[in-house]
Amino acid sequence: MFDSVRFRLTLWYTGVLAFVLVCLSLGTYWLVKRTTERRTFISLAEISEGFLTTLQAEYKDQLNENYGGDPLRAAAQESLEEFRLRDHRFAVLDSSGNVLAQNQALPAPRAPAEAAPQPEISADVLRDIIAGTVQAPRRLQDLMIGREHFRARVLQAEVGGSTVSIVSMESLERERELLQDIRATLLWVIPITLLIASAGGYFLARKTLAPVVDMSEKAALIGAQNLHERLPVQNPRDELGYLASTFNELLERLDRSFEQQRRFMADASHELRSPVAIIRGEAEVALSQPR
Repeated sequence: MFDSVRFRLTLWYTGVLAFVLVCLSLGTYWLVKRTTERRTFISLAEISEGFLTTLQAEYKDQLNENYGGDPLRAAAQESLEEFRLRDHRFAVLDSSGNVLAQNQALPAPRAPAEAAPQPEISADVLRDIIAGTVQAPRRLQDLMIGREHFRARVLQAEVGGSTVSIVSMESLERERELLQDIRATLLWVIPITLLIASAGGYFLARKTLAPVVDMSEKAALIGAQNLHERLPVQNPRDELGYLASTFNELLERLDRSFEQQRRFMADASHELRSPVAIIRGEAEVALSQPR
């Protein structure tokens, strides 16, 4: 079985299909990953601009109301209250790296009531994020807050004559769960697909090579006594039909050669019969006389 053409064809077919599936899966996974990263970048850019607009408006309101205290800090706290979003966190720092305000993301709709509160982000971590974007302002940075992965973007702008840094962070848990589901799906889809394809490939190879087996069995039964028989030609236009026709032509030439041999032997036997009979008769007469 393992030395048959059907088995080798099935192995080749399965190997090529496995290579194609692996390449397609890797390409799909990379494309989904790039798409989610780009979506996160666009989302953080839009949210950062919207938060900046809200912060500037709140700062003007604080100046007009003249409540006293630090209007920039108050404006940052008011803006953060308005920008409490699910899977997003924000922090506002002044030009000296001091945290003016930060908030937490809204809990998930089905989060348990006794779920642990989200940890606050230390000022050192926020300053490191800001320092990492000095050379690349559009760069996104990944960080861990508790057990949750976030991706952060820094937007620096002027608010009331002071430079502030807005750190917008989006949770990557949904993205990670999506990629994990894709990996898990591919890990069981590819083997099942290869198993089904291998079975189908072996069946097709067996079906395709069945005429070859029939021709081999028919050719094994043809000998000198039945050289007039021929192999069946199902489709003379395909490769198997061409092979059968070629073999039939070979049988035709062999049949003609055997027929010529039989004719020659019959003619030679006829020509030698009379001389041999005369020689035999004279030898018998000579042997019957005394020496």
